[in-house]
Amino acid sequence: MSVLLNNALTGLMTAQTGLRTTSNNTANVNTEGYARQRVNQVALPGQPIGNLTIGNGVSVASIERVFDNFLVDQLRETNSLEHRFQAFNGLAKRVDGVLGDTDFGVSPVIQSFFNQLQTVAHDATSIVNRQLLISQGESLEQSIHQFSQELARVDADVNRRLTDYVSTVNITAESLAQINAQVIAAGDNASSDLLDQRDRLLTSLSEFIDINTHTSPDGSLNVLVANGRPLVLGTQSFQLQTVADEFDPSRLQIAHVVGTRTDNISRQITGGEIGGLLSFRQEALDPAKRNLGLVAFGLTESFNQQHAQGVDLNGNLGGNFFRSIPGVVTASSGNAGVGNVSVTIADATAVQPRDYLLRFDGATWQATDSGSGALLTMSGSGTGIDPFVIDGLELVVTPGAVADDQFLVRAVSEAAVGFQMELSDPAAIAAANPVTTSVAFSNIGDADVSVAQIDDSSNPALRQAVNIVFDDPTTYRIFDGGGTDLTGPQAFTSGADIVFNGWRVSISGSPVGGDSFGVEPTLSGSGDNGNVVELTGIRSRGFLDGGQTSVDDTIGNMVASVGGAALRSAQSLSAQTVLRQQLELDVQNVSGVNLDEEAVNALRYQEAYLASSRLIKMADDLFLSVLNMIGRG
Repeated sequence: MSVLLNNALTGLMTAQTGLRTTSNNTANVNTEGYARQRVNQVALPGQPIGNLTIGNGVSVASIERVFDNFLVDQLRETNSLEHRFQAFNGLAKRVDGVLGDTDFGVSPVIQSFFNQLQTVAHDATSIVNRQLLISQGESLEQSIHQFSQELARVDADVNRRLTDYVSTVNITAESLAQINAQVIAAGDNASSDLLDQRDRLLTSLSEFIDINTHTSPDGSLNVLVANGRPLVLGTQSFQLQTVADEFDPSRLQIAHVVGTRTDNISRQITGGEIGGLLSFRQEALDPAKRNLGLVAFGLTESFNQQHAQGVDLNGNLGGNFFRSIPGVVTASSGNAGVGNVSVTIADATAVQPRDYLLRFDGATWQATDSGSGALLTMSGSGTGIDPFVIDGLELVVTPGAVADDQFLVRAVSEAAVGFQMELSDPAAIAAANPVTTSVAFSNIGDADVSVAQIDDSSNPALRQAVNIVFDDPTTYRIFDGGGTDLTGPQAFTSGADIVFNGWRVSISGSPVGGDSFGVEPTLSGSGDNGNVVELTGIRSRGFLDGGQTSVDDTIGNMVASVGGAALRSAQSLSAQTVLRQQLELDVQNVSGVNLDEEAVNALRYQEAYLASSRLIKMADDLFLSVLNMIGRG
């Protein structure tokens, strides 16, 4: 009798537990992060009766949390990468929209300046046209500054988000440590709801930073970031912190704090919103700043170089149209020595859009690309007499540096900030060639002379008036204004260059003896437009990379670089989103609540419950019958 009652009671209680578990699953069908639970039943040890063993009922061995760690780890990793590309793409599109805009981007504002330059070429003596060119130059200056300021605002936005996200990570890490403490205290009885809460926190954490997890024997979960840095170890949480960049106090980096030690881990963070912000800054924002700086630098140097080869309305050689832009050197805030580094741009055509990290190891100096970390080759010894030379830069180091001292050399990163008009007087625009050519009226031959091209505007005899006089059809001499022979007889070839005093002309045709061609200085007030015509071609003329890359090419490279980064991140985002959605389905198939399955379970447990109830009633009836029989006896 007792065995029957015990079996019925244990069956009833087990069925009741199953019904409660099933109802809990059903109630949480839409609860985010809920892992369904399953009742595991075991038969109780039987009771020996003679040669037989009679069953002793059933018990609940455990309420199992249906969960696949491997799938969930994959989902967290994918979720982390999706948020990385999401953060990257949003900011990359913003930068691309500013620099690459077809109406207000870099290319159209520079085109407006060159359009006005064309107007000056049509009427080089017009003061109105010249004044409008200066105004257009000032507008270009303002636009370049606005582009630079927008990039600075994006940089500040990255800083703000990093601060917010680091705070969220730290709060989440503390919560995980507290849950670990509860799990350890509960031991094997840790509730599924507590583990669900922990996994939801881990999923939330993965949205901000890439993580690795490891379960300890006591049930606690350790969380590692940045290739093994502890964020949570058991019941202890560690802090991340934003710190000022050693070369730029306005820019924040991410550091890991353990006790009194603070280590910069920015380069080790690859996932989540934080990883996306850091990678965007390194792979899109900084290259955009350098390329915009290179556009400003290339335009300044190439335009000034050509402008210096002309003369203005006052008959003076042209000066700088734009103010020269120097390179910038910044010492690391961690330097312990007193040494210093200065930079001079010796060859503007060799300057590259990158920053250089100059480091002293105690004996020698090494230069690396600050973005990629690639080791670069320098010539020279770093002294004033024999400076280090790299990519058109000359670097001079002063004594006093100690091991591990570092300096960041930026040739063009800040050039957009320094882009500025130098010229303000419209009469000072050097529109004319410094020398003009002429054909003597008395010439008999049919030869003609070209417009003079300037090879060396610094030649002191550039504007000396001379005459090219032919002895006969095959030889000529060059005389000064007083009739002095400056060259002696020279062989003549039709169309070949005649180079003298820093200028170059060619005479084509068939001259005869006595024919004369003049090369004279351009007078003040001249309507000659030879130099301004040359200036209009600066935008598309090769200048950088040793004369291989024009300003237009540089603008195209900049826009393509930012646009390409935005496109690649968008494609990666789409791929990670699809993968995340598939993994969510896989996790849901394992851990999610299936209402049809739960309905079947509810009916099964209900039938078991009712059957056990009937057995209890039966046992009760039998017990009463026995009592009645004993009473009648």
